[in-house]
Amino acid sequence: DAVAEYTIAQWMATLKRVYTLNDLSHRGDFSIIRTYEAQYTTLGLYGCGRIGQEVAMRARPLLGEKGRLLMYDVRPDIAEVAAKYGAEVVNSPGALFQACDTVSLHVSGDETIVHYGLLSRMKPHASLINPSRGNLVDDGDVNRAIKEKKLHYYVVDDPVNGSREVHKGHPRIICTNHNAGITVESTMRLDAKGIEQVTDA
Repeated sequence: DAVAEYTIAQWMATLKRVYTLNDLSHRGDFSIIRTYEAQYTTLGLYGCGRIGQEVAMRARPLLGEKGRLLMYDVRPDIAEVAAKYGAEVVNSPGALFQACDTVSLHVSGDETIVHYGLLSRMKPHASLINPSRGNLVDDGDVNRAIKEKKLHYYVVDDPVNGSREVHKGHPRIICTNHNAGITVESTMRLDAKGIEQVTDA
């Protein structure tokens, strides 16, 4: 639940250009800029396991009747999963990245699956959200792609260290210290589970 909510929050923040407006204001530039309404956009989910489906459930009402929800996953029942959320299935990551205004990654493992070639297929105003693992995206490639205006924002739930140090100070690359799953409520649930395991032992 916590990671799904984080994803929705970042989706909204990028559509509404919250980070850009904040940066402008702090620099003394009080410009008004055009932002985006979710109901006229296309959201893509790369990976449709438990968290991906929690995101889909929350996103569908915000997309309304006009917005599109696209899914890519290698699971054999992806058509049935997509139908539950009024989503469309695409047959490749490239098709997902090309069609969407926002792509969110919900994939396990440490293999890097997003490189410059995929990023180059995105729309210049689009955003990539990575609430899973930083290693899923090549940091050098995404930094280059944003500088070349292949996409607008990259949000990653990992700190600015290691390979992500290249992003330090970039106003359109948002790093959040692997905090997506840490909430007051998630901590209480974890504590309750620990107590339950001790008492059952």
